[in-house]
Amino acid sequence: MLEALLENPQGLSVAELADHLGVGRSIARRLVITLLRRHLVWESSRGRYQLGPKLVELAGGVQPQLQAVSEPILRELAGTTGETAVLSVADGASGVALASIAPAASNIHIVWRVGWRFPLDRGASGLAMLSLREPAPDDLPEVTRCRDRGWAYSHSELQRGASAVAAPIVSLRWPVVASVGVVSGGTLDADEVGPATVRAADQIGRALDRLATS
Repeated sequence: MLEALLENPQGLSVAELADHLGVGRSIARRLVITLLRRHLVWESSRGRYQLGPKLVELAGGVQPQLQAVSEPILRELAGTTGETAVLSVADGASGVALASIAPAASNIHIVWRVGWRFPLDRGASGLAMLSLREPAPDDLPEVTRCRDRGWAYSHSELQRGASAVAAPIVSLRWPVVASVGVVSGGTLDADEVGPATVRAADQIGRALDRLATS
């Protein structure tokens, strides 16, 4: 959302912001309302929004803040599951890896290179972020399942033989479309790893909300 508003000084509507972020209009609208209440954006004309001065100051710091609050949570998730924990954000039709933390007790594990891009419609991390969009008739089955149970599962979609579980990160006070995931070179017990991943995503979302109000 920050990039969209920075690149469009004339202002954007909620629908345009939703398209840019790849989320449903209801989610985009809630984000805009939160920012309006904190005077971080202002309405230049009916239904169009522009950056406020405080949001301009924050615009360059979203990803570093997300990485900072996520690191200890990812480290704990990696230790709990014994697999690599990853953090990703959406950028158009792609996901981008922001962090990858391997378990300290493991000698063999998958590592995601920071900055690596992948399609949102392949792999648990991308599918989890797609679940934040408004439901549609052509949604992938795993996207629908993610909305129902809170996490997505994939196997051999981004790397042959690799498995992954991921959950979307939700923060109504911080404009970000992201997910936290667990990846393994072999099989995963999704029923065990899934709830742990959801808890990690919830922790990150709450940490972002606290940052926005501090």
